[in-house]
Amino acid sequence: MKNGNSIVPVNVADPATGKLYIQEFDDRHGKRVLYYRRAGFKPSKIKWVVGQTVEAFLSAYGAAVVAAVPKVAPKADAKPQAERGTVAWLVWGYLDSYEFEKRPDSVRVVFRRHLTKLAGLKVGATSAKHFATSEQVGKLLLKFRATPHKGNEWRDAMNGMFKWAASKGHVATNPVPGTDTLAPVKAGGFHVWTLAEVEQYRAAHALGTTARLALELAYWEGFRPSDLFRVGPQSSQPGDEGPEWNFEQWKYHGTKKAVWRVGPVQPAMVEMLAEHYPGLSTTGPYLQTVTGRKFSRATFTKAFRQWCDDAGLKHCTAHGIRKRGGNDIAQNGGTTKEVMAFLGHGSEASSKPYTAAAERRLLSEAATTKRAAAVVAEQARRATRARRAIVKPAA
Repeated sequence: MKNGNSIVPVNVADPATGKLYIQEFDDRHGKRVLYYRRAGFKPSKIKWVVGQTVEAFLSAYGAAVVAAVPKVAPKADAKPQAERGTVAWLVWGYLDSYEFEKRPDSVRVVFRRHLTKLAGLKVGATSAKHFATSEQVGKLLLKFRATPHKGNEWRDAMNGMFKWAASKGHVATNPVPGTDTLAPVKAGGFHVWTLAEVEQYRAAHALGTTARLALELAYWEGFRPSDLFRVGPQSSQPGDEGPEWNFEQWKYHGTKKAVWRVGPVQPAMVEMLAEHYPGLSTTGPYLQTVTGRKFSRATFTKAFRQWCDDAGLKHCTAHGIRKRGGNDIAQNGGTTKEVMAFLGHGSEASSKPYTAAAERRLLSEAATTKRAAAVVAEQARRATRARRAIVKPAA
């Protein structure tokens, strides 16, 4: 059970085990909900609310027990079959190789997703040696001109596959280096939240909710979305002047250039956690699902998208709040290294756009002020000449 005393009106513990297979928690609206949850069975909601009769509860409980069907054990993945020498055969061989397995978890997930789709395309049945040319790979990448980030992920995945294939003699050379990376469709990237949008989100999600905590962690600490749903008490340690963050950022997890996020926890976050979130887990992440479980990347992305939509901010994203923090630091005189430290960038190249944009803005403001002063001076000179012309005696 989570959050408060039980609302179950009658003991329905299993006589065989003596256990009560009911989970209680408060949803994001503060409403207590009940689920029948038992190992080996799919969870089922008990459709009963406080105020209804005990008989109604027993009826709803019985319906939930019936609805909780046993989980079907996942079947072992059969190794896909493909004709030897085809692109699909190359894909399955690479995904089963040591070179693929030694890559970081996050990279394997992306590569497997894109290469599996490649094997399912029409080109998957063609000869790998025919496809292994810069011209053929380039034609495939052109299909991603509208989504260049995704296209570059495909390019990276194929680069890893063909590099392995060339080392094994399956193809003559790796054709991917002969292709160009796809340029962004537009500059600027993710929309940067305005202060008005931050307040609009806060108005829609009260303190004490998971939705609000997600925003505040991103706003005050500048965490990446991949770290937002992973950070918790285990991510910080006591410091001389208060708690300090000290954890390996997930983006670089398992790579040779692991980057740790270190630095003080914002005082506003310390106060907020203590006052509005006293019942958070002491070992797991701060952000958890309504059923008290950890978020995955997919479920968190979907949840945050819904939270923004509920606040009427369909154009806003979690990454856009992070960019807000970088902009604020740069526009208040922060250096590239300071932005780099706060956002946890692995290189100054990622932080320079923030300070460069801030510098351009300051220069533009200075130029605008000087331009306005020049216009005023010119108007004054014209007024002076006009007055002199009026008082000048006739010849």
